[in-house]
Amino acid sequence: MKEKFLILCLSVLILYSCEPRDATSYVKRGKHYAEKGYFNRAIRDYTSAINLDPENEDAHYFRADAYNAIQKYFLGIADFTSVIKINPKRQYAYTHRGFIYYTLDKFDLAIEDYNSEIKNYPTESEVFSDRAYLYSHQGKYELAILDFNTVIKINPKNFDSFRERGNLNICQNNNEAAIKDLTTAIKLNAKDPAAYSYRGVAYTNVRRFDLALSDYNSAIKIDPNNEYVYMDRADTYKKIGKKELVIADYKKAADLGFKEGSEALKELFNINYPVGKRKDK
Repeated sequence: MKEKFLILCLSVLILYSCEPRDATSYVKRGKHYAEKGYFNRAIRDYTSAINLDPENEDAHYFRADAYNAIQKYFLGIADFTSVIKINPKRQYAYTHRGFIYYTLDKFDLAIEDYNSEIKNYPTESEVFSDRAYLYSHQGKYELAILDFNTVIKINPKNFDSFRERGNLNICQNNNEAAIKDLTTAIKLNAKDPAAYSYRGVAYTNVRRFDLALSDYNSAIKIDPNNEYVYMDRADTYKKIGKKELVIADYKKAADLGFKEGSEALKELFNINYPVGKRKDK
């Protein structure tokens, strides 16, 4: 055991103390730095690799990821563009560049990159999921649902896709379809509060209030600090005339730092109620 430990320590010492002599070694050490969160050191090693071998695909790719990690997005875009020029079919290069474009609100460019990734890898479920989230962000719910359909076809046990498709069906007023999707999501992951909360909204929309309240209670049991669930439950209580419970839930949301809870109390009941300190999630 002691010998194995000494060998491990020696390996680490060699890795970080010996200066690499070729591009591959610089990339290898850069990846180790990045895994430890030392992104600037990693970038220096990837840059050294590129200086030795300007066409080194891995060096550009991993440097792009490191730039993205420290929010130097335009440098990341430049490196992913270099990767794509060197190897137009490098898996995830388009996806990662698309994600940066998404972060920068350059949605059309992000969609173009996701489309290119899908053309190269038509069974890569993650990129369909990424594109679905982007479509959803743009309010293109039907296109988002089509992409989640594809994800579910590729991976029938993809919990996130059932949950998000269920939420999108609520946006489309397809509440029964939403309930079906969210029930499947809960079967796949019974500890996710959002799935219960979304299904509670769908049940409220079809006036199945007891089931809605049961779902909100389940969501709160899992995450008692989710202000949105209290707001949604208050809406359900309002529909069935439970004034005191409506007030209690708005107060709870306000206590959690959600100003809309305080505003609802003032607007609906003329109650002045302070907003608490928002809790970090």
